[in-house]
Amino acid sequence: MKRTRIIRTLCLLAALLISCTACGASKAPMDSMAGDDRYYSNSADFDYNLKTESESFVTSSPAISDGAMNAPVKPEESTAGTADPLSQRKIVKTMRISAETKAFDRATAAIEALCAQLGGYIESSSRSGGSIRYSSAVVARSAAYTLRIPAEQLDAFRAGMDGEINVVSENTGISDITDRYFDVDTRLATLKTEEERLLAMLEKATELEYLITLESRLSEVRYQIESYTGTLRRYDSQVAYSTVHLNLDEVLEYTQVIEAPQTFGERMSIALQESWADFVDNCKDFAVGFVYALPTLIVLAVIFTAAVVIIVSVVKKHRRKPQDKE
Repeated sequence: MKRTRIIRTLCLLAALLISCTACGASKAPMDSMAGDDRYYSNSADFDYNLKTESESFVTSSPAISDGAMNAPVKPEESTAGTADPLSQRKIVKTMRISAETKAFDRATAAIEALCAQLGGYIESSSRSGGSIRYSSAVVARSAAYTLRIPAEQLDAFRAGMDGEINVVSENTGISDITDRYFDVDTRLATLKTEEERLLAMLEKATELEYLITLESRLSEVRYQIESYTGTLRRYDSQVAYSTVHLNLDEVLEYTQVIEAPQTFGERMSIALQESWADFVDNCKDFAVGFVYALPTLIVLAVIFTAAVVIIVSVVKKHRRKPQDKE
């Protein structure tokens, strides 16, 4: 019995030893990659003799050539389950407004004041008009604005455009840049991780060629980091501040929106109203043109009268001469 127990015990120990050896053999490659990494190891026995392998890793490694290191960046934990999904979206709003006003100066001042009141700013602006043409027509003034309004105040800005301003047309465009935004953000995080690892490699490197290769790659990575950082800042600005393109024209009368006529009587009524309005406008234009040309007409009348007087007097003299001879 004792001999049988001893044999069983020895068999059990042999089985345990075999299993431990198998586990150690399967784990050895991973341990060697994690513990003997020639570029990211913190060991004091950093091996610089493997020059060929180190150069090939830095210059031809797909991870470095693609702007990313071998180890993936751990993504941030999503809060979509606890927060409003719409709050995580990156939405860019652009509004285009065509408006008109009878009081140009007050309207432009009101637009600029409203923009500042809501926390926005004027990105660009231009004005034109106000001169008199040779045809006696006054060129109506117009203004073009590109405004940046906080996204949450866009509706308030639109509601504030009343009184001196008549909105003729408007449209709002929405662009979802969520995918592009987080793609750039992920690339930026990956590049920053690569930058940290390259700096760690530079601290331990001693060979000149290896140092030059690392510094060259580090320069490229930092350039890409600056580029992606600028892109994210531009995206953040576009999301935080909506863009408003506003065109404002000075008019004498506001544009009336007339619904399409339904019956023959409505068509006749609209035609009569429009024809009468055109007749009145033509009379006004004629009166303005006549007053504009009045000084010229007066001068021409004086010249014509003087010419007639001279001609009449000359004719009379010629008639008197034959009578005097008789």
